[in-house]
Amino acid sequence: MTGLVSNKAIYEDVHQVIVDVRSPKEYEENHIFGAINIPLFTNEERSHIGTTYKQESTTAAKKLGMTYISTRIEKIGHRLIELSEAYDRVIIYCQRGGMRSQSICDLMNALDVEIYRLKGGMKGHRQYVLDHLEHLFDKKSFVTLHGHTGVGKTRILEALKQEGLDIINYEALAQNAGSVFGNILFSKEPPSQKYFEELVFHAIMTAKSDYIFIESESRRVGTVLIPEICMQQLEKGKHILINTSVENRVQNLIDDYGENRDHGDLVTAINKLRKRISNQKADELIDYVSKNQLAPIVDYLLVDYYDPMYQYSINKYDYDHVIEYKNINEATQSILDIYKKGI
Repeated sequence: MTGLVSNKAIYEDVHQVIVDVRSPKEYEENHIFGAINIPLFTNEERSHIGTTYKQESTTAAKKLGMTYISTRIEKIGHRLIELSEAYDRVIIYCQRGGMRSQSICDLMNALDVEIYRLKGGMKGHRQYVLDHLEHLFDKKSFVTLHGHTGVGKTRILEALKQEGLDIINYEALAQNAGSVFGNILFSKEPPSQKYFEELVFHAIMTAKSDYIFIESESRRVGTVLIPEICMQQLEKGKHILINTSVENRVQNLIDDYGENRDHGDLVTAINKLRKRISNQKADELIDYVSKNQLAPIVDYLLVDYYDPMYQYSINKYDYDHVIEYKNINEATQSILDIYKKGI
């Protein structure tokens, strides 16, 4: 009826659902990609149980846990029955694959409901990610898109995804575009480092092709770091340089950031650059913001600030292909053609 499954089972081609029974705080910090949270305890309850375990005894902590779970066990059981009827396999996990997940498995087993428990829980899965990330590159390689700020690397990545190619959009995963302006385009809270690595691992693990397209990034993207093995594989993979006119780049960024919106976030970002571009220039740029004139701001930042800063990183590679485009759709099509020819 119930049984243990390995982490490998998560990636099998089975119509399944993964259930995280840990507290919401534990789930938020890190969880298996796609898992739904059906917590046995609230954050406060889990903390109280932990304190009782340390200050009193294991028995007292277990009794307290039983008291808390008794208030919601019917609702949890009904939800798991619904999931077992909707999916071919239900996999449950807690932090270490122990008491919380085992207690639910035992209950559902008594009710003749077939569910599975993940061996080692979230702790075991985290170790699985760390142990296997490097080996995923035995058969897969990165194709990195390079180019100055504003050439549309992220747009091209998303267009390639729509065409069925495998990509990793680090900026979307990190909820940050990797600069002083990096958080403006994103509304969600950035992930923890652990969950960011989970997202990257899942993208590589589930990629269907031998090639995964990414864009060139420094290791830090907002509040998280790209795994070191991924930075190493970037160096070893294929490289495509994308060029276009400054006018196109300016327009790309204006389209991204939008002219008709509250630009208080732009002012905040420009103020952070005062030590690098001078107070006078910062005041000038902020004045353009107040007039809703983005083109002069973007033009200055591209030509005088970002281009000189990133020129070294662009010059360091020998490129397998160089694409010059007038229309960003042309760039996407050029990369598709390169891919079809075997890169």
